[in-house]
Amino acid sequence: MRQKISMICPTRKRPEMLNRFIESVYAKGTDNIKNDSVFELLIIVDEDDDSTIKFFEKKLNNYKTTKLITRKRSKLFNKDYLTFGASKSSGDLIWGIADDVEILTDDWDRVLLNKINKFESIINRGMLANHFYSWKPKDLAYYINIDCSDGDFENFSICRCSFPIITREAFQKLNFFAPEEWKFWGADYALGEIYRRAGRVFSLSQIKVTHWSWNNNNSEYKRKKDSTNENSEKISSECDMVGAVYQKEEDIILKN
Repeated sequence: MRQKISMICPTRKRPEMLNRFIESVYAKGTDNIKNDSVFELLIIVDEDDDSTIKFFEKKLNNYKTTKLITRKRSKLFNKDYLTFGASKSSGDLIWGIADDVEILTDDWDRVLLNKINKFESIINRGMLANHFYSWKPKDLAYYINIDCSDGDFENFSICRCSFPIITREAFQKLNFFAPEEWKFWGADYALGEIYRRAGRVFSLSQIKVTHWSWNNNNSEYKRKKDSTNENSEKISSECDMVGAVYQKEEDIILKN
């Protein structure tokens, strides 16, 4: 039975945006997320990011289930921030999320745990081990696809998994949160395809977030591009996998 949720949130020099995200996490969650036996939010910060560290010390340490983890700055976002953060987590479910996200679902933690525990009870009773599905009892390595309010959730022609949640078993099986071959952008596609082709995706439309992105398809939540976006765009352009030919993407996906 799932009992603890770990959120992994890398951030850099965007304290106001980070504050909005964290306030939404706690405002929309139940009182349970104030208990560190059921929730932890791990903020992953570069050790030279004085503005975020000072901001955390001044305000965010009021949230007792939020922890600040500093590390040496790296260009390998998926390997050295998301996977690194997941390796420091202790939850049954691991949620990779961003500082420009806002939680929209009321009582999101209760909704998530109730849905997942009900779904896994069906798996463990063998109800999905049939001609149409290949889930076997106790086969619990999978990812949860959530609704990011950008129109991708309903688009079944692609397998996006913006801000996905993976099970502890999935992380232990693959030993990564997102494929490190992608430095930054593009990993959501690869991650989604890896799990989709393995038949290990649970789509959970009841969990809704919004992405305050400079290129959001939903104009209601658009914002201006900032220096962090420009830096991530530059890093991604240096990566062979961004804009790569189909076969190279296939090689990475099939390898995993």
